[in-house]
Amino acid sequence: MSKKDLMDKLDLMFFPKSLAIIGASNVPGKWGSMITTSILGKGYKGKIFPVNPKQEIISGLKAYPRLDAIPEDIDLAILVIPARLIPDALRDCITKDIHAAVIITSGFKETGKAGAALEEEITEIAKQGDLVFIGPNTMGIASEYNDLEAIPAPMGAKEGGLGIISQSGNLGLQIMQWVAHKEIGLCFYAGTGNEALLKASDLLAYFGYRDEVKVIAMYIEGIENGIEFKEIARQVTKKKPVIALKAGRSQRGSKAAQSHTGSMAGSFAAYSAMFKQTGIIQVRTPYELLNVAGALTNLPVPRSNRVGIMSLGGGWGVIAADECEDAGLVLPDLSDDIIKDLDTHLPEFWNRSNPIDIVGEGD
Repeated sequence: MSKKDLMDKLDLMFFPKSLAIIGASNVPGKWGSMITTSILGKGYKGKIFPVNPKQEIISGLKAYPRLDAIPEDIDLAILVIPARLIPDALRDCITKDIHAAVIITSGFKETGKAGAALEEEITEIAKQGDLVFIGPNTMGIASEYNDLEAIPAPMGAKEGGLGIISQSGNLGLQIMQWVAHKEIGLCFYAGTGNEALLKASDLLAYFGYRDEVKVIAMYIEGIENGIEFKEIARQVTKKKPVIALKAGRSQRGSKAAQSHTGSMAGSFAAYSAMFKQTGIIQVRTPYELLNVAGALTNLPVPRSNRVGIMSLGGGWGVIAADECEDAGLVLPDLSDDIIKDLDTHLPEFWNRSNPIDIVGEGD
């Protein structure tokens, strides 16, 4: 598949004009109900077609017994049915000329050999039918500029420049919730799930391609094709910042990551080296990921490593200066023009050096 073809299919996924929810439900607590309610709650403006052979009306919408009963074209299929039914459902999607899908359903390679075989089967079906999908075993996607939140509950994030790619559904949605709470503008969210077909690197390439995305934040447990990821990362970081939280740096954490989604965890040191080589900003905690993403999304990207510090007390300035040096940042002397400008705002006895102690003049 060419890069253009992949980008076009991902446009259908994140900017669909119509979507079908295969397995939509009126039963509270079921995934088919939660996904439908979230999409409606966010205010998605496109056409929504619930598919369920046992219900005629779902969340106030006409439901269809089968995909081929829908009389209109569909851009995106969202599948929330048992794993054993996914192969036939994908064949129905292909017959309906659908080229993008999100498979919420779990029960694939993360469960063992039988699940892995089923995952291989649906991947081959999709490839033969010219269809791409995220998942399986994902908590969904969001596209704020399209008012689409195909996730368990709407987060209400405002539109903005941050794209989130997460190899953990729960952690990814928690980060998305923090982003909404802190009013950091969000563009896309993608929970990659088992990455049977679409990989984190494919989403990285797409987020790099879309001009709406200014900053990309990633939660990574394991990358299957390191060479491909490195090449894509090198290209993307030339255009916009990419931040990565690599989990599994301990032996136990690495083992847990492998059992979580069946990912190949790899050496933490190797990932750190790759991040440095490709220009990816590495962080160590979800909180740091959120703070760095928020700063880079809401503030201009610095043009150099030269920093000016202002503090309400000398001690805070000293600590900030130490942190800057540890991070490879430079605190230059203040120019005569800056000193003259600050003389008009600060008391005569201010220190006239960097860090600047504003000596109580907090206003």
